[in-house]
Amino acid sequence: MNARSKIIRKLDQLFSIIVRYQNSFDGQNTCYTCGKILPIKELQCGHYLSRRYFGTRWNFDNARPQCYSCNVIKQGNLTIFEQKLRNEIGDEKFNSLVKEAKRIAKLSTFEIYRLLLEYSRIAIQINEKIDVKL
Repeated sequence: MNARSKIIRKLDQLFSIIVRYQNSFDGQNTCYTCGKILPIKELQCGHYLSRRYFGTRWNFDNARPQCYSCNVIKQGNLTIFEQKLRNEIGDEKFNSLVKEAKRIAKLSTFEIYRLLLEYSRIAIQINEKIDVKL
């Protein structure tokens, strides 16, 4: 695995932790689409727009905690995800997010690494210890 791939993998892990811990309480959070309350470790980082779109892959507006059933079995439970996300962030911001995903994003390794450092600081603020060594 090359250095860029390692940075992307670390950033994905870090982003997932932040998404699952945001708005959590007592080590638990709620699945965005079905409402199940589960321990953080049993939740996943669900994306409305697929992670293949680098323009929105690490955008907090695009990701919410989801249970395994909604994220994997129901392939994101996208109908409910879209409905809730539109209500939460508004049509204008939602449409902008979709437009950003469709834009070809060519992030340099340096830009990805910079995101990794920025999100490491966020993780520290939510009291989660993250090892960012590459």
